[in-house]
Amino acid sequence: MNIVQTNQLTVSQKEEITLLKQCCYAPENLQGDPFLSNEINWDKNIPCFYLGYEDTQLVAFLTTFVPQRAEAEITAFTHPNWRNRGCFLQLYSAAYKVLKQAGTQRVLFVLAPQAKGGKTALQHFKNAEWLRSEYRMYSNTVCKQSPSALFSLQLVTQQSRELLLRLM
Repeated sequence: MNIVQTNQLTVSQKEEITLLKQCCYAPENLQGDPFLSNEINWDKNIPCFYLGYEDTQLVAFLTTFVPQRAEAEITAFTHPNWRNRGCFLQLYSAAYKVLKQAGTQRVLFVLAPQAKGGKTALQHFKNAEWLRSEYRMYSNTVCKQSPSALFSLQLVTQQSRELLLRLM
């Protein structure tokens, strides 16, 4: 497998990733989108996208979300026809080297509870443990206030960034 590491994706790569994601998510009825930008990673120069190709076909993808040096979140998926061939482990090994060199001490795997393929892949990690689950909240009620009355957006400054990072 040929691995492409980059800190920014081209339009063509984003399209390939979207098609691969749809193919991977459909059988298990998974939802959600990987974050395809490095905008809020602590170091925008570090590769955070790992694309695995067989010939010209994208068969596996891994992204690292690293908002602070100490911890990274990994989202990955492999084409169903290419699973159990070591594609994820190859991408993870490449990402792990980069993260370790950057000083990252902890890796979290983003995994939907119904992701059977993801659970199988994580069995290869002896120290992996289920930490928490995040849920989506939905409301069928109509909000009578405008969104701007409920909250306000503020520009992140260096001082507020440091405070936010401490809260994480």
